[in-house]
Amino acid sequence: NTFLSTVHFYDSKSRLLQSVSKNQTGAIDRITHQYSFDGKQLISKINHQATGYTPSSVVVVTRNAFSGPGYLDSVVQSVNGSANKLIAKNSYDAIGRLTKKELGRKTVGS
Repeated sequence: NTFLSTVHFYDSKSRLLQSVSKNQTGAIDRITHQYSFDGKQLISKINHQATGYTPSSVVVVTRNAFSGPGYLDSVVQSVNGSANKLIAKNSYDAIGRLTKKELGRKTVGS
């Protein structure tokens, strides 16, 4: 009967900046977000800790890249400081419609 609690922190524009939770192992999970000036999420960092497990901590950093008009171009992710791996890459036509979506190494769309 362990009570799992979470605290959320927001900025003045009501965007979620950080969540801090006690997990089932009794350790702390922390999720932190970074935004661009126009409100797009640039970075999300998840720090998961576990008491009594190996590894005792896992850090996942997700980075979103946007084009000039604000379309999501790519998502890359690294785990525990490893090299960035491409998660998704999007292509758009001249009027901003999604034409191609690559997920890892798989291409979805025409």
